[in-house]
Amino acid sequence: MKKCPSCGTEIPDDASFCSSCGASVSNIILSDKKSRFCPHCGKAIEGDVSFCPHCGKSLKEGKGEQTTKSSFSFDTSSLKKVPPRSVALWVVLSILTCGICCYIWYGMLVNDINESIEDDWDTSGWLAVILSIITCNIYTIFACYKMGKKLETSGNDFSVLVAIISLFIPLISIAIIQDKVNTILGK
Repeated sequence: MKKCPSCGTEIPDDASFCSSCGASVSNIILSDKKSRFCPHCGKAIEGDVSFCPHCGKSLKEGKGEQTTKSSFSFDTSSLKKVPPRSVALWVVLSILTCGICCYIWYGMLVNDINESIEDDWDTSGWLAVILSIITCNIYTIFACYKMGKKLETSGNDFSVLVAIISLFIPLISIAIIQDKVNTILGK
């Protein structure tokens, strides 16, 4: 049995929430043995470790902050190589060229994000452009969703938003993603 950190009620070891107060108890230390559960994958962890041996994610939480559930990590050395791009300039160029510059911008953005953020999604920007053209922009919805997931920081997940917007106007989704990249880089 383990105890709820909020109200102190004893609850079963496999419970994720307290039956008395509803607080999350998935990552607390068990009262009768030295094991705890990973807040990311939910598997039991033995001993005093900093990273989950099952999923490899950090078990340390900051003061008052929750660990993000994003599975992507930023490579700061690669982020410095990503050039900031003017959202307004690229929107105007995309409109003036009837969308041709939008595809160029989209391809460069996919490449920049793939080079900067580790993930198993390794589609190059130019392959993403070709797939988007072939599928009449259906692949753009998926790519915008994936880029949004990659840029998720501090629990601010906007991937569904950019995917829905890209369903109607992909240019706005790409502009939102570029703005997020510029914000993260502080440029």
